[in-house]
Amino acid sequence: AWADAIVESHPAEAAAADDNEESAELHRRIRSLSTLGAAFAGQQQVEGLLRELQTRLPQLLDYNLLEVLVVGEDNDVRMFVSQTRPVDHEDTWKLAQEICNAIEPLIDIDLSPESLKWEGNAPMRPAETTPASKGSFSLNFPMVIGGELVGCLGIQLPTDSESAQDARTMLQIISSHLGTSLRNAQILENAESQALSDELTGAYNRRYLNRVLDAEWKRAERYDLEMSVALLDLDHFKQINDKFGHLAGDTVLVNLVKLLTNELREIDHVVRYGGEEFLVLLPQTGPSEAMMVLDRIRNTVANSVLYEDPEHGPLNVTLSSGIASYPTTATSSPEHLIGFADEALYESKGNGRNQVTVSSGRSAKAGGKQAAQLSGDERRRHPRVEAEMSVRYIPLPGIDGQVVHLDTTDVSAGGLAVRGPEQELQINSLALVYVGEQEKPMLCRVVWTSCSWWS
Repeated sequence: AWADAIVESHPAEAAAADDNEESAELHRRIRSLSTLGAAFAGQQQVEGLLRELQTRLPQLLDYNLLEVLVVGEDNDVRMFVSQTRPVDHEDTWKLAQEICNAIEPLIDIDLSPESLKWEGNAPMRPAETTPASKGSFSLNFPMVIGGELVGCLGIQLPTDSESAQDARTMLQIISSHLGTSLRNAQILENAESQALSDELTGAYNRRYLNRVLDAEWKRAERYDLEMSVALLDLDHFKQINDKFGHLAGDTVLVNLVKLLTNELREIDHVVRYGGEEFLVLLPQTGPSEAMMVLDRIRNTVANSVLYEDPEHGPLNVTLSSGIASYPTTATSSPEHLIGFADEALYESKGNGRNQVTVSSGRSAKAGGKQAAQLSGDERRRHPRVEAEMSVRYIPLPGIDGQVVHLDTTDVSAGGLAVRGPEQELQINSLALVYVGEQEKPMLCRVVWTSCSWWS
């Protein structure tokens, strides 16, 4: 608004700009500064602000190298780099060192280019000290807003671009605008992060789940990707609270989330789903991989100390889990997928806890255990058609990669009947089944067996 007011208040000078190159350049820069300020005002994310700066600054200033250091919460320091022409790694490293030196009196941690989190690839560390590039000079502008350091802008300019004083004046204005906008963006990002995170554990909350679950589901459907949902529940958690107190229970939950974060990938999502119940969303993960991941987590939890009581020593904690996967589980919505994972979780608890169960996609109330209790011809609820197809059968978790080759005898809407080598199959056990030349498996549950079937 200030820049626009200057231009609008001098219409005569603006009209005569064509006859006065110096005046025309002044008005162009004022307009560009005004446009840059408006672009900053329209951005609410740190990365968006820096993209605007990298895109628009070359219109205002001829420079070789731009580096912006951003200081976030808990002194989380990130470095963003852009350049308008090829620059040596030595120059990138030296400018970063100058920025660290410029803000050293303003921050309570030791900073060096090695300790920075570089957005993109960090420059190679020069083997030895080399002189600065000829024909260039650098400027640094720490950004302090409301008494708090938010970052530092560093730039390398060619000596023939313009006078150092003109460049310094313009960059002081830009760094002031940028610092204020960065601070506002950080406040908004922190507020959004707190709104989407569980206050106690730092895991995501259901509000976040509502956002990401629908997006991951649509992506899996569109690109034919696998996706798994796991529900985890700490066994006998109420006893922990009753015996050791709620502070001990809170410590267990906080340490559990830290463990989950360390065991999972960056693209996975950990959500606090209930009191001691957590949901883990695993994009691009099928049932066998999810089974291995959750079983590894189960073992890690059982062998870790999530809380140590001063009187009773380390506390043994276990968890149970249920998994449902798309598209192996026949479901039409992510909410139904969570429902199947929930039934699998209850099955884990009902079978003794401290275990992982993979849902077959059939309700435990209508299939599963009830089907296993039927006898004789009552099992045959669907018309059966004789068929002979080869089947590859991989018991879950299938960690050892064991493959059993079987043949079908008949098929129906309710499942497959197979015959094969003599072996023991457990009722309600799960397996991945490849029928014929299928490239993708079906997740199946063993609902009954008969020794007379085996040849």
